Amino acid sequence: MGKALIIGCGGVAQVGIHKCVQNSEVFEEICIASRTKSKCDELKAKLDGGNTKITTAQVDANNV
Repeated sequence: MGKALIIGCGGVAQVGIHKCVQNSEVFEEICIASRTKSKCDELKAKLDGGNTKITTAQVDANNV
């Protein structure tokens, strides 16, 4: 049904991401974007396997 872009992969963002994944009927796709892509990839590896499609990206706030 819906898509979400979550910017940041710190502690608070991770809680929000977990909640989104638990509600896959609302959030079909989630993109996790952060300065450190490896953190996003680690979280994706932990959460993959459900009904929510998860992608990751690196963002640079100085290059907008």
